[in-house]
Amino acid sequence: MEKKSFVDRIINKTLSLKKETYFVILLLILGFILRSVNALGRKFSGDEMVHGTHAIGFINSGKLQIMDQSAVWFWLTDLFLKLFGANLFGIRFTSVLFGTLLIAVTYLLGKEIFNKKVGIFAAILTTISAYQVSFMEAGMDTTMTFFAMFSIYFFVKFIKTNKNFFFYLSWIVMGIAVMTKPIALLFLVGLGFASLYYSNKKNGKIEFRKHIYVLLIILLLFTPVLTFNYLLYKDKGIADLQFSRFFKISPETYQSISSTIESFSLSTLLVDYGGGEPGILRSVSFMYNYEVLLILIFAIIGLIYLFKNKNNFTFLLLSTFLFPFVFLSGTSLLPNHFVFASVYVTLFAAYGLVKVLSFLKEEKNRKMFIYGFFTLFLITTFFAMSEFNNGFLYGGKNELGNLIDFKDENIDDNSLVILDGRIYRGRSVFMFWDKQYVEANLFLDILNNNEQIPGDSVLFKTYYVECLIDDCGWGTIDEQPEFNQSMESLTQSFKEASTVEKTVQDAHGNEIFRVYKSQISLNQGVIPIIQSSHNWFFYPVNYQPQKDIFDNYQIHNYFDRLLDKIAHLILYIEIILALLLGISVFYFLEKTQDEKRENLHNNAVV
Repeated sequence: MEKKSFVDRIINKTLSLKKETYFVILLLILGFILRSVNALGRKFSGDEMVHGTHAIGFINSGKLQIMDQSAVWFWLTDLFLKLFGANLFGIRFTSVLFGTLLIAVTYLLGKEIFNKKVGIFAAILTTISAYQVSFMEAGMDTTMTFFAMFSIYFFVKFIKTNKNFFFYLSWIVMGIAVMTKPIALLFLVGLGFASLYYSNKKNGKIEFRKHIYVLLIILLLFTPVLTFNYLLYKDKGIADLQFSRFFKISPETYQSISSTIESFSLSTLLVDYGGGEPGILRSVSFMYNYEVLLILIFAIIGLIYLFKNKNNFTFLLLSTFLFPFVFLSGTSLLPNHFVFASVYVTLFAAYGLVKVLSFLKEEKNRKMFIYGFFTLFLITTFFAMSEFNNGFLYGGKNELGNLIDFKDENIDDNSLVILDGRIYRGRSVFMFWDKQYVEANLFLDILNNNEQIPGDSVLFKTYYVECLIDDCGWGTIDEQPEFNQSMESLTQSFKEASTVEKTVQDAHGNEIFRVYKSQISLNQGVIPIIQSSHNWFFYPVNYQPQKDIFDNYQIHNYFDRLLDKIAHLILYIEIILALLLGISVFYFLEKTQDEKRENLHNNAVV
């Protein structure tokens, strides 16, 4: 028999796919397009300009983590920045990729927990979810949600098959979710309670040995974080932000941001989070604001039938949902933190839709209902996306992306870039991290003290970037009229001595930045001064120079050096596993079809 070539095997495998798999793949393509367009057009949040800029150069830094987050997302994002460039697509690609793959995971979850119809409907709702598409950000939440949901899928497979492979895989994947973002610990706790519940339900007792193995696996996965804090504390007497918060280790290290760090509070949860309403109502309002009402109504219907029909996985769904939802409602009320809730909502809504359809006996009525439902869903989602996603309907880039394009094409490495102080510092770092940039306040100091700066006088090609709307990200400039006026005066001086090179627009066509070009004579010693100012939110930009990284540690003995190497090895294994898990989605999509064919064959034999 002639051996088939690799290409022939790929073609045969593709042709053997079932129509559901083809349909999910089409949804993945549509979902990727929607998420990519949104990633290019959506304006940046403040947090993105912290997390995203900290991803730049993370791989080369050799760090096990940064001060407040684990490493997986930063490593992956820096990898994609190297592949696609430090631009809008590169910095948000991790969310785009794993947000797209989450569509397939939602299908798998719906199929295993309920049935194939629910899986298909859930995948459709996820593909066009206003909430999920809205938050294609340079942040960890969407990626963490992918791993958390994939972990729950593997746990469902374990309950249905009793295969220990799925049991341990579930915990490994949840561990990677935590290494993507620490708040996934809340999912891990929920999964832990669910695991103990189902173990006792099935065996009449808790399988302690298996759960001890789980603890060992989790500790192994957390080795990079534990090692980082051990070596950092041993060398400098400080710890990362999370250890500092909960163990009161060197709290003065993070005193400057203490007002932004909220611990869990029952008062925040049930009385007032600071906005005049209980935190739990505020978090529920995120779903009302970002998801369409139609989906929420059907999610309630689905939830009612979940209890009524006593679904075997009710406890798993509630446990893994309530722990993170309630805890975050009492401490961290940002809409991006609740993206995970949208996955549960789409699952429940899909189940509610299937249950409502079951009451319609005639095929004609069912078709009319489905057409009506999805027409209304598409229309309401369209308006929701147009409201919450700046530039989504225009298909253009936001102003930061357009300015980055101008920089890459026109500004050389020897030029000096002066940035209007009304531009949020995180945005300045993201746009000009690889150039000789300086904020306007420091530039004025340099200009006034140029005679004291060493070196010969050099004529610098200079670009000045003006914020045309007076506040480009700070949100507080209207409270600082004197500062605003000082920037206006500086801008006027550049207008008089420069030529306009570019007016930069946002995705809507609104003018946001204007770039002026001129030449300025400064002493050569200005360059080290400018470079020394390239710091942002605790770290030097691009993690250079490394001597300025406050939480780098020195290793003092062989044991610590070995521990550090092991921790790095485990981190690299986790990165590889994270990428393989993304690819494995397609394997499990087809695997479900293979299992179906195998079951049909076995039933035929019987």
